[in-house]
Amino acid sequence: MKFTLADLRSLNDLPADTVIDARSPSEFAEDHVPGAINLPSLSDAERAEVGTIYVQDDRFKARKIGAAYVACNVAGYLQNELANKPGGWRPMVYCWRGGQRSNAFATILHQIGWRVRVLDGGYRAYRRLVVQRLYDNTLPIRPVLLDGNTGTAKTRLLALLAERGWQVIAATELEFTLVDDSGEALRHVRDPRSGRRLEAPGILSMAQMDAFDPFLTALYEACAAMGIPAQTATSEAGIGQFEVTLDHQDALRAADDTWLFKTLIKGLAHRHGFSASFMAKPFSNDAGNGMHLHFSVLDGDGRNVFDDGGAKGTDTLRAAVAGCLAALPASTLVFAPHANSYARLVPGSHAPISAAWAYENRTAALRIPGGPPAARRIEHRAAGGDINPYLSFATILGAAITGVEEGMEPPDPITGNAYEHDLPRMASDWEAAIDRFEGDPLLATFLPRELIANLVMTKRQELRLMRDIAPEAQWKTYLETV
Repeated sequence: MKFTLADLRSLNDLPADTVIDARSPSEFAEDHVPGAINLPSLSDAERAEVGTIYVQDDRFKARKIGAAYVACNVAGYLQNELANKPGGWRPMVYCWRGGQRSNAFATILHQIGWRVRVLDGGYRAYRRLVVQRLYDNTLPIRPVLLDGNTGTAKTRLLALLAERGWQVIAATELEFTLVDDSGEALRHVRDPRSGRRLEAPGILSMAQMDAFDPFLTALYEACAAMGIPAQTATSEAGIGQFEVTLDHQDALRAADDTWLFKTLIKGLAHRHGFSASFMAKPFSNDAGNGMHLHFSVLDGDGRNVFDDGGAKGTDTLRAAVAGCLAALPASTLVFAPHANSYARLVPGSHAPISAAWAYENRTAALRIPGGPPAARRIEHRAAGGDINPYLSFATILGAAITGVEEGMEPPDPITGNAYEHDLPRMASDWEAAIDRFEGDPLLATFLPRELIANLVMTKRQELRLMRDIAPEAQWKTYLETV
């Protein structure tokens, strides 16, 4: 029995318990009717084989081979996916245009005794309704403009630098925590060798690196295969926490690789029986995860514009520092974008909380590392591991460029513990961070107006939703999404 889809609203009330997409897996992956499951009449290889015979050889032969494949495939579904369906089950089947693949599948189901329907016109009929809704009819909603992808702001800033003949070279240090998320509460990961749960941090521990060597080795192999320049890996201050440094490279590529690395490591961790979290604070009583950005700037001759031949650095470096310091309090939302982020931003927690800069001082938000003058750079240490690298890069580089363009002067670099200095503070809570980001005139000089407005709307919505979730349960929202 054929069923005609009159409009998209009919999808909410289909006369079927299950909608079966009988197309090949690649067709289903590209798009499908919402809620459908994929039980292919023909696999991708079988479809290609039958199609080639149909066009180039003999149509009857193609139909006979295709029928054999369909019968075998449907038999497999009857023994597995459909084995427990009762007599009253109502399936609906479709293929590309409601032709042989769906009808052959439906015939077998009908002969068994199920009341099966075939979607008239198949996927193509559904797609036609979607096109009409989006392009031919008036939308019954008010569209909101999203200003491109999240890399737009940074790409524009890099173009401004290119006009000067400058190139930003950047690298990231990414901290993450391996965790056990198999229960209702997030727990520390187990030692892969002994099976015992880790109870203490293994900061700079070779034994802990050795315990997780199969995972770390697989990580380096995967990075090499993807062209991600992974350098050093260390065991960090948190329980089950590690840090991996990505090598210095062009800033846009560095942002891309930072995003890809975060995606890679989550999937790889699952293969090894645990999860990897970039949450800013996976455990309330343990160290949080940060993401530090190192950057320098090369001129058209390949010289580092921050290098003065000594340890101090150039006036250009200090102007860039001044810009970053001026923007830091209002840009807290970029570096701490989620509810969980603010558990990391507390005094003495290995995370900066104020607009401080210093030479070789890891309590400051901006650190000027030592080393050879030709490698003079700025390390921006404010961001948590849960940030969007594109937006973070855009904000840091935009602030630095503004400092250089305006000839800003930074205060004297601090010495000692930054937590003990009275300095402008980053926002201490999420709501305050959203408000400060929305109204700051400095950020508005280098971040697009639409980007600011849309991020503020998004974060206020997230804030409302997260208020109903207890802090100890927030990991279920953030574990796989940040």
